[in-house]
Amino acid sequence: MQLTGTARERFLAIARERSHQAGATLIREADEGRDVFLMLAGKADVLAHSPEGRMVIYASVLPGELVGVLAAIDGGARSASVVAHDDGRTAWVTQAEFNALMMQPEFAGSMHLHFVSRIRSLSERVYEFGTLLVRERLGRELLRLAH
Repeated sequence: MQLTGTARERFLAIARERSHQAGATLIREADEGRDVFLMLAGKADVLAHSPEGRMVIYASVLPGELVGVLAAIDGGARSASVVAHDDGRTAWVTQAEFNALMMQPEFAGSMHLHFVSRIRSLSERVYEFGTLLVRERLGRELLRLAH
């Protein structure tokens, strides 16, 4: 999720910055951590591993994107790992700090819009997997990646 405007300013006002090197694991799948971070510089991959060792990359994290929100909101384990693609910087807040931000209407409003966007995207994906042939799904995915 891209964090912009007032929401970004409020996040950065309380966050602590960290640097990382390429290949660093910023978040580990199934960990109990609850911190949330904003990517300031660099790129990272959100990924998961199957029990057989297969890796699935869900998304790339670019500067301006917020990561780790699900665990901070519901207190559950991390749903995926985040591994730095290259050297970069992040700004981190604790779960308590993030929850305090969520009490601010402008910040919470930007989070709600993000979740609505994600739900729509996931609904579209479920539809595609349930109704389209592989070549049609491939075509749609290539169009998504081109955007």
